[in-house]
Amino acid sequence: FDSKGGKGLGVKKLRSERALLRNIQFTPNGKFVLGVNLANECCIHDASTLELLHVFPNQSSSRSKLAFPVDELLTVSSNSEYVAVTSQRSAVLVFKLGDKSLHAILNVENIITSLCFNGKSDCLLLGTVNQQILFF
Repeated sequence: FDSKGGKGLGVKKLRSERALLRNIQFTPNGKFVLGVNLANECCIHDASTLELLHVFPNQSSSRSKLAFPVDELLTVSSNSEYVAVTSQRSAVLVFKLGDKSLHAILNVENIITSLCFNGKSDCLLLGTVNQQILFF
């Protein structure tokens, strides 16, 4: 419901075979909805139509330290230029949204437990199980 008139805003359903998304969020500019599907691929949807625009494939890390499947973490930079997604919680894939390309792969020695961009820059912050904080 909206805060002014109490009217229902409505519900839209994703119509895609890759629609089973987890860790869903809007980009700060409101243009896209991003999420991680069951194959751990990062999916970009148009925010107004929910049309699937692009899928970044999962670049699985062979260094996985986890014996069970986990939800991957996802974060978007404040300027909506980058999205970062964990891979097996032992690497971070950084994609450029503008040209839909892989920008960087960051391999980490420990299991990643948190992931976020600085609100005023493109600095990426990672937290690990061993209470390490890493800046990229």
